[in-house]
Amino acid sequence: MENFFYICEYFHVTPKEFFDDNMDYSADLLEFIDVLKRLSPEQRSSLLSVAKNMI
Repeated sequence: MENFFYICEYFHVTPKEFFDDNMDYSADLLEFIDVLKRLSPEQRSSLLSVAKNMI
């Protein structure tokens, strides 16, 4: 069970969000998430900083 919480933490989701199959994501958001998964941790960190500065 402890590993499950590490997985949730890694993906920045709550356990509820992890199991919620009713979440409706747009096609572009799903594509963006797919691209994010392929980035290195350093690349994701850099992109997160850029996104936060855009808000």
